[in-house]
Amino acid sequence: MIKITGKEALANKKAAGVNATWAAAGPLQAQIENVDMLKPGMGGERIHKDFVNLTIRPKFQLSPEEKFFATGSCFARNIESALSRQGIEVLSFNEGLPIKSWFWNRYNSFTILQDFLDAFNDPSHEKCLVNIKDSFFDYTQFGKAATAEEVIRKREIVRSNFKNIKNASTLIITLGLIEVWYDKEIDQYLNIAPSDDLVRNPDRYELRITDYNENLAALEKLYDFLTNQLMLNLKIIITVSPVPFSTTFSGQDVIIANTLSKSTLRAVAGNFCNKHENVDYFPSYELVTLSNPNSAWEGDKRHVRQEFVDLVMGRFISSYIEK
Repeated sequence: MIKITGKEALANKKAAGVNATWAAAGPLQAQIENVDMLKPGMGGERIHKDFVNLTIRPKFQLSPEEKFFATGSCFARNIESALSRQGIEVLSFNEGLPIKSWFWNRYNSFTILQDFLDAFNDPSHEKCLVNIKDSFFDYTQFGKAATAEEVIRKREIVRSNFKNIKNASTLIITLGLIEVWYDKEIDQYLNIAPSDDLVRNPDRYELRITDYNENLAALEKLYDFLTNQLMLNLKIIITVSPVPFSTTFSGQDVIIANTLSKSTLRAVAGNFCNKHENVDYFPSYELVTLSNPNSAWEGDKRHVRQEFVDLVMGRFISSYIEK
């Protein structure tokens, strides 16, 4: 719970000005008094424009000399690319690594956490391998290869790269989904659905629709590991990916399942941010979903148009990076 005194609340409303109000009056009052409900700067007037204008007040500013590390869902790759194009050092991004960019996507809080734990511990790579016919799969990350040795090599590259967090000053986390597959045989959350093995071996896996408390606990465990165990002095920026489900296994309509997923993670991100002075929230989710859909989305209404990603990242850089 956040407690704000009455005096502070009034001051907040005054400072925000017209941005604090969604519309001028309720529908009935507007009808009676012929009031124009939407005035320039009000919430209802700003949404669904080509690029929604949000008031962003960062907790902290970042130097262009900051060293960033980004992790999470596919939007994290957009962040890495945009920062790199600005000449900003991104330790999680290395075009020379022999792994495709999408391989680094982590779609849930638990695999985000696991990458950092594995980097500084001694994980058993072999237990994560699933052999199906002539291929080896690693559902805990995003791997498939012809040999077990190739999958293990990729896992070691990931493990080595995540050690770079020790040299970073700012960590960016992008949360993706709450619907997560769990491998009961190895007692571990998976990054992607075990599609190639699920029909053959359904008793090995279970779907877990994780809740608010579980996702917040995963982030707090990550925070404790990085700041208390590794003793890193990090600033953390957390975002929620606007990219929706590809497929839900929950039995719900995919639109309803996606709404539950994103609203849960948005609430988790807000609480996590409020609990820590060195953690801030950047509204990439709101910037995309509250803008004009025709401007924001590709034809599949799932992937964000590159031009729009550039606008979002421009807003990120202008909000956080000192000139």
